[in-house]
Amino acid sequence: MNRRTRLRRTGILCMHFLRNAAYYRAFNAAPQPRRREQFWRAVNGNFIDICVLEWCKLFGDLNAMHHWSTCVTDERQFCVGLYWNVGLNQQGFEDYRLELRVYRDKFVAHLDEPQQY
Repeated sequence: MNRRTRLRRTGILCMHFLRNAAYYRAFNAAPQPRRREQFWRAVNGNFIDICVLEWCKLFGDLNAMHHWSTCVTDERQFCVGLYWNVGLNQQGFEDYRLELRVYRDKFVAHLDEPQQY
């Protein structure tokens, strides 16, 4: 896959994540009666689950086709900006990455038993 195509597909993936994160946040800001209905609770849970799936494509799997490192030309600078923007250091981000992978694998994508990554 050429660089332009990879960047376009990664951008689309980022937009899927951001859209679902916005829906999730909007639901949690909605009037209380709607948030009590089972349908809306399920929909909101789906929004966050899709966020986890998309996030893991970008950050969770180090060898994934759309991992951020396949698109970034200056990995060191990207990491500096990433850690600063999310308010974590390298180890904190790694712990978070592994935590999201366990959630994804155990509850969202595979229903696997938790394991060490």
